[in-house]
Amino acid sequence: MPGQVSHGGWRRHMRICRNVAAAEYGDVPGAPSWQYLPIVGDGMKLKATSPRYVSDINMGGLRRRVAIHHQQVVEGDISWQPWPEITQYMLDMALLRVGAAGENYQDIYGHVIDFYTPVDPRRYRGVVVDSMSISASGTGDGTVSGTHSCIARIEQENDAIDEDDFDYSGLTLVPFMHWQSRLEVDDVLVTDVDSWTLTVENNVERGPLQPLAGASVGTIAYAIAGRRTISLELTKLDNMDRFNEAIRDGALLSFTARFVHPSGHNWEIQLPRLYSEENDEDGSPSQQAKQNPRMEAICGPDDDNDIIYGVDLGPTTSTLADITTTAVPV
Repeated sequence: MPGQVSHGGWRRHMRICRNVAAAEYGDVPGAPSWQYLPIVGDGMKLKATSPRYVSDINMGGLRRRVAIHHQQVVEGDISWQPWPEITQYMLDMALLRVGAAGENYQDIYGHVIDFYTPVDPRRYRGVVVDSMSISASGTGDGTVSGTHSCIARIEQENDAIDEDDFDYSGLTLVPFMHWQSRLEVDDVLVTDVDSWTLTVENNVERGPLQPLAGASVGTIAYAIAGRRTISLELTKLDNMDRFNEAIRDGALLSFTARFVHPSGHNWEIQLPRLYSEENDEDGSPSQQAKQNPRMEAICGPDDDNDIIYGVDLGPTTSTLADITTTAVPV
């Protein structure tokens, strides 16, 4: 042995599964269909904290004697890259809504996450995505990266899982990259976008603390998504007036990102209707003039598509067909 026992970063694994829509909040499906997710860097930050209630009273003297352990708060970010086999799943996790109860009661799906480290394997129940961001940069590493900011009901020990339970053999090692993308504004190809960021806010509201079977503290009774907000921000050369015109005229724009992976995989995101409220411009003499339009997505009068997305896995497919926001949950 070289020294102390360690659970180095490469020994950390995670797998997730979508909870069934009919289950109670925080339940675990009887036969979960697992999706295995590699962690990017130190990108598993979903973790429990335990804020305590310390009463503001003048009993007990100068030393703190009471700190009531009454709740568990589970929040944090999960960082990922768009490996072709998990991209649709990760987008669904943040965007797909349960529609059985009608338009006014649609909610995002809850999830279960198993996270393995040798010293403390654990399970997260009732995980929902409060917000998602996808950022792509054509400079530097030229990567596309995603972040899920999550809220969970509870974190628990899970000694039933082991390193051998995690199988990434079905994933393509190379994710979608910025250079593989074709970006269009109003159906016109643009090749000078340095970076872009898509943000989805689900505006999740946390419920009051309630007892939960198997837990010694209170956990939130619900985590219900509200009205969705989708925004897009670009950084590009200041060589077109389309964004400024849209601000002056109140006109709508559209944006499409199409990715074609060398292995034949396809990924597409469409924002059919965007309005722009601001477009900062940088005209510093020492560099190329840039513009930074910031836009918000809306639905049309006759459809519900604020965003359309889809992934086709190759190499048997070469075009993306029937992209949708209403995939059947698993």
